Amino acid sequence: MVDTGTHKIAYVTTGNGTFEGKEVHLGPPSEQYYPVLSGLKAGDRVVTQGNFLIDSQTRITGGMTGLFGGSKQFESGQAAASSAIQFSFRADPAMPRGGSKTTVHVTVLDASGKPIPDAEVKVALVMPAMPAMNMPEMRSPADLAWNGSDYAGTVKVPMSGSWNVEIEARRKGQPLGTYRSRLVAQ
Repeated sequence: MVDTGTHKIAYVTTGNGTFEGKEVHLGPPSEQYYPVLSGLKAGDRVVTQGNFLIDSQTRITGGMTGLFGGSKQFESGQAAASSAIQFSFRADPAMPRGGSKTTVHVTVLDASGKPIPDAEVKVALVMPAMPAMNMPEMRSPADLAWNGSDYAGTVKVPMSGSWNVEIEARRKGQPLGTYRSRLVAQ
């Protein structure tokens, strides 16, 4: 729980590495605990570690950003450029460990649903900067290669956490499209 001085905020997980801040009203403390009088409901999964990190990112960016979900810019499955191009993304393992490498697969399909085998596909894992914590943006890029069914390659996952995934496909230097997804590392 974060006490802003005027509000008390509890962060609850909404799944897939995203969180929602909820204002809570507390009763008088008993030993080490405060009873929650309102703001949460039974079954809410409350964040017990990392509240400051979530809250500071929210304050820096003016809302729940890509690092913690809710960002329109980095919403999973968001495609840009030509709407005729379709993308899909997966990692193997699906939830890699921070500090390790993971194999990523990207499918790029044309308007008729056929794979595009002659594109230049780049992927980057991005964790936004958190100036309040003196943490610069982290970016881990990789070029992917066509393997006969999709584009694959290995990318380093620098640390655990929720990563924005930026994918760009080009053909002969011309952009085909971009795609945004998420990767959560343990």
